[in-house]
Amino acid sequence: MSSNILKFIAVSFICMVYGKTLIGQTLVRDTSSQQQKINNVIQNFTTAIGENSRLYNGPEYEQYDAAIKGNAYYDDINVWKIGSVNYDDVVYNNVSMMYDIYKNCVVVLYYNKIFRYTLLNDKLHYFNLLDHHFIYVHADSLKDSGIQNGIFDQLYKGKTEVLVKRSKTIQTNTKSTTLESYFNTEKKEVYLKNEGIYYKINGKNSILKALQDKKKQVQLFISDNRIKYKADSEQALVKIAAYYDQLSN
Repeated sequence: MSSNILKFIAVSFICMVYGKTLIGQTLVRDTSSQQQKINNVIQNFTTAIGENSRLYNGPEYEQYDAAIKGNAYYDDINVWKIGSVNYDDVVYNNVSMMYDIYKNCVVVLYYNKIFRYTLLNDKLHYFNLLDHHFIYVHADSLKDSGIQNGIFDQLYKGKTEVLVKRSKTIQTNTKSTTLESYFNTEKKEVYLKNEGIYYKINGKNSILKALQDKKKQVQLFISDNRIKYKADSEQALVKIAAYYDQLSN
């Protein structure tokens, strides 16, 4: 079934539920309650159409060789967890998913609970999983962005933005008589976005460079609050970014 036909059926279904036509009317902003009702309708519609859902528009997920030790997933969680995802401009709730940080992709469980699918990154806007909000950044459309395309953990968003790129690699041990492969522990790259530019953060100096227009105030804030970036880089940067945004308001 084509996506255009599915869109027509979905819109018709929503119109039938709410008893109103969408054609020829001026669109108004939905309240949170109305939006939740619409999301519920879409979710029910997605369940009803099963394999024809636009959520399953992606290649089948290829699993790793069982001989590789460890796993490829965020926070080492290789079991299905329930999350939500904005995919192809539609929000899907109660989705069984995992986040593969080696392949940099989201894996969803097919409606029949057997097959695994990979969501296409060019259709992925964001997803919520394990109490984290992840977004897909299209760096090619950003001038002098200082960042590459990919999925990022969005820890904070205000005037500034704090993002973390999480990844794993596979290493092969050649010292023993038999080759052994295993996933390395999770690595991360922390970024601070300010005025449309993403700065890679690796310490106090890079933070002050990114926030140089308020450098003295930020430096004093770090000192007064005894913030140690290396002790907890993620939360430290969130606090600093939030303070900087207060100064800029």
